[in-house]
Amino acid sequence: MISAVKMWIFGLVTAAAATAVLYELLPKGSIRAIARVTGGLTMLLVLIRPLLGLDLWDFQWKYDGYRQEIDRQIQIYQEENQQQMAAIIQEKTQAYISEKAEQLGVTCQVEVEVALVDGIWQPVSATLNIPRHQELSHILSEDLGLREDQQHWEVTP
Repeated sequence: MISAVKMWIFGLVTAAAATAVLYELLPKGSIRAIARVTGGLTMLLVLIRPLLGLDLWDFQWKYDGYRQEIDRQIQIYQEENQQQMAAIIQEKTQAYISEKAEQLGVTCQVEVEVALVDGIWQPVSATLNIPRHQELSHILSEDLGLREDQQHWEVTP
């Protein structure tokens, strides 16, 4: 890469020097004007020569490959984020229910199931290892929106 840049600069300097010498050798008049235009075009070609060597098809293909890789990586990050969000909601909801149970003087184990509802992770069921507790059941209904059929209590024989 450095070598290519050095060659490009060398070509640019050489073309500039040759054009300058040509201007000085030519007499004033229409020939010098033609030489200026020709020299300017030559300098322009030397200047943009590296761009002419680009393989735009290869560039497009590489871009498409990079774009696909970026899209795939974004998808992976979004899935990981969704899993983490579900775990956080589940953990915080279980802690909330346990805290409310303790405030009512009840000790229990809580297992909460969450699901995406309208694009938002929400608790959809709660399983508690105690017999049904009326006040706690009411809290689950009011605060978390868990209906009676979404609340699972330990059944006593």
